[in-house]
Amino acid sequence: MIWKRFTEVCEKKGGRPAVTFRGIVYSYNQTRNRAESIAAYLATVSDWPKTVAIFTDDPFKRIQLMLGSICAGAAYWVIPDSMPAESLAEHLDMIKCRTVLATGVKGSGFPDGYEHCAVSCDDVLESSPHNPGSSRNSTGADADSAAAYYLTSGSTGRSRFMVRNHRQIMDRVDLYASSCGYCTDDRFALVTHPGFIAAEGDVFGALLGGSTLCLADPGDFNYRSFSDWLRLAEVSVFHPPVSFFEGWKKSWTQDESFPHLRKVILGGERFRPSGLAGVWSRLADKAVVFHRYSSTESGPVAQVGITAATALPNNDLLSFKPFSSVEVRIVGDNEGVNAEEGELLVRSPFLSASARTDSNGFYQTGDRVKRVDDSFSVIARMDGVVKVRGYRVYLPEVESALLKCSGVCEAAVIKHPGSNGNGESTTAFLVSDKMPCTSEGKIREELKNHLCGWQIPGRIRFIDSLPRTETGKIKLSELRGITHSRTEEAPGEQESGKIQGFHVVSDLQELIALHPDVERVIVVESDESDNAIVAFIKPVAGKVPLVSELKVFITDNRVNGSHPQVFRFVRKLPTAFEIDSQLDVLRRHRGSERVLRSEERPVGVLETQLLRLFSRALGIKPVGRNDDFFMLGGDSLLAMSLCVEIESFLGTRISIGEVAEFSTARKLARFIGCRSVDLPMPTISLSRSQNCETLYLVPGRASTATDFIALASRLGGIRTCISIEHRGMDQRARPALSVQAEGRNTAELIRKNASQGGKTVLLGFSYGGLAAYEAGRLLARDDCAVHVLIIDIPVPSLVSRSSRVEPLRRVFRDLRFRMSRSEERGRWLELIHHQHRVNMMNYKPLPTRADVTVFQATTGPTAALCSGIKGLGWAGLCHGKFRVRVVESDHLMVFPRNLDAFVPALLEALER
Repeated sequence: MIWKRFTEVCEKKGGRPAVTFRGIVYSYNQTRNRAESIAAYLATVSDWPKTVAIFTDDPFKRIQLMLGSICAGAAYWVIPDSMPAESLAEHLDMIKCRTVLATGVKGSGFPDGYEHCAVSCDDVLESSPHNPGSSRNSTGADADSAAAYYLTSGSTGRSRFMVRNHRQIMDRVDLYASSCGYCTDDRFALVTHPGFIAAEGDVFGALLGGSTLCLADPGDFNYRSFSDWLRLAEVSVFHPPVSFFEGWKKSWTQDESFPHLRKVILGGERFRPSGLAGVWSRLADKAVVFHRYSSTESGPVAQVGITAATALPNNDLLSFKPFSSVEVRIVGDNEGVNAEEGELLVRSPFLSASARTDSNGFYQTGDRVKRVDDSFSVIARMDGVVKVRGYRVYLPEVESALLKCSGVCEAAVIKHPGSNGNGESTTAFLVSDKMPCTSEGKIREELKNHLCGWQIPGRIRFIDSLPRTETGKIKLSELRGITHSRTEEAPGEQESGKIQGFHVVSDLQELIALHPDVERVIVVESDESDNAIVAFIKPVAGKVPLVSELKVFITDNRVNGSHPQVFRFVRKLPTAFEIDSQLDVLRRHRGSERVLRSEERPVGVLETQLLRLFSRALGIKPVGRNDDFFMLGGDSLLAMSLCVEIESFLGTRISIGEVAEFSTARKLARFIGCRSVDLPMPTISLSRSQNCETLYLVPGRASTATDFIALASRLGGIRTCISIEHRGMDQRARPALSVQAEGRNTAELIRKNASQGGKTVLLGFSYGGLAAYEAGRLLARDDCAVHVLIIDIPVPSLVSRSSRVEPLRRVFRDLRFRMSRSEERGRWLELIHHQHRVNMMNYKPLPTRADVTVFQATTGPTAALCSGIKGLGWAGLCHGKFRVRVVESDHLMVFPRNLDAFVPALLEALER
């Protein structure tokens, strides 16, 4: 069937180039003649074998031997270059192969014991292409006959063969041709092994579609010379592995371009959509990048096409839509077949006959996916999913986060058994583009912005380069053989059961490490005279085990031997020097459950309240502001009690994990005081419009969004109006203590909500005008197009720093925890009004590049202060466009009585 289609193409395209390699070009007629010569040669050495193995290192000859085997009606198997001789006999027996076609070095170096089945085809391939042999009338095999064997281990880890018949190859070629829009003038560049199943669509897609197959040996090129070859060969369709594509892209010069390259096909590996940044300007107009999902056993399953206009996801997970002839299911851990996330099952006409399927004919791909409407996204291989402390960790997700860290240019993460046999753990291998390499500690701090605690690799190692294959794939086997470096938190070199002089109770340390709430532990014996065993425990984030639980856990699992006399819970395992100092404290307070405490007195009302609650929970008095709750004998049960007391007395709710992270009164007070500042600023949508442009409104001093209701009703059909209330107006948070802080909060909110492109427009009334100006200045500094509309507010007095008015920090800090929201609402607003006045007096505006329009009222106290004179007032601060518009109204021009005069002036300003 394949040969019949190929001969039909040869009749139409006989003189056109079919295959090119290293400057040698063979037409379709020459390629057909050589394939027929191979078929005729097979007839002389064997009784038309059913299976033929191909043993050659020349990709050009490999193509001709593949076609010759199909012409003879046999199925071919291309022997991998890396296959050891001792394994070859076993694999030849699997497919019952008795004939091997060998050429060149491969022929002379064939393993001992199998020369009888190897036949050299060099002479046949070098013979005249016009002497086709005796198989001119051969039509090949029928549609259901085996055409090719592909060696795979699949998800079993054992070598086995997948079989493709003629119909499946033909259907695959037609499927890709229709979905990718190939034409007869295309030139296919192939850098993968022609005998791999990934190349099957390209090899037969080009030869059965009338295109030209351009072969390239990766060993002949570096990335720069490969780019030159692509342009010289005028390649229009390129199918590289993902790793090869990413490495090749990094080699591009500033003016690099490939005007003939209109389609790039990726697959077989995880691909990050962010990797397409800056690609489209280098390719041909309307170029398309295809990413395919398939496996050796299931064949083609899904494909996604990406163009310059495609909206790419932010999470680096491409969404695949299955081909119409392929049926997929997702089986979750607990939800069954209709799960939103789980392993992908495939039922397909391309499914290999030797694939292991369930009773319904579905093949388990071994890939974990997530459902997206009628599509799916591949998260990771099932063997690329690690269970760390009971949580599921996806290695590709960790690698993506590592690549976002500063100084990291390459990353690979592997899994391995945890320390002391405790579950599984991960190790990250990084290549840095900074000299010297960025530190492990900085990498871990940056990862906290992208990953949860259990996702952060247990070990991080910097290496010069990642080991890769010729096509750029990472050799994970070599990474597993590299000795892992110790982590930054390791207390020192550990040899012979010692940590720099301290005896390690290793068996007890291994036992405590198995507890699910323990992340790491060091168990040491203090000294020879004391012999006290101390366990320094770093608990799992958010979980602090009870000391009583640990004692029971040790007793249940340790029949004989000593137990720790002291447990110390720490956020970071101590170094050898810190162990020495902490043990010294324990020696001086032998027999006491207390640890030496600081005598520092509390600062402020909140710390005083917290220390009182610490003392009450622990039964210890006094307690210093820097004393650690858990070092004083606290555990998770006491921490739970402390959380209840804090909520009862201070009116704020915190978790046990937060107590564990901020375990001193000073840190906890700062956390409680700052947490309210991090609450999102309330926004109110006052009007919606089909127009994509949005007008952000900032109210005046101690005012709410209701001030703009009447104005928004006038603009409802023109602009989308969103009012931003000042922080603290809902009595949930402390107000901003400066105009700069108000502006930063407003700018951050706009960055999160504003759509890309276009101009950002802010309108601020009175005190809100200062906040809008500051926010606009910050946005313009980030090269955003900004227009700030200031309503009747003068430039604040440029007072010196020494004469500035002290903000009401302590007033709000103390008031926040002692007054009821309902009873003291009036007092709260009065204080906010005063704080806003203080902010105005202390504000010293800086110049801005944003466009600024000032609306000046004709009556009122500020009428003469909104100066538009060049060099004075607002005009002296604006480097962009600046206008002053006088409105016949009083100061309250956004209120209903002044809108008839204000709205026309506003609309005119918005149109400019």
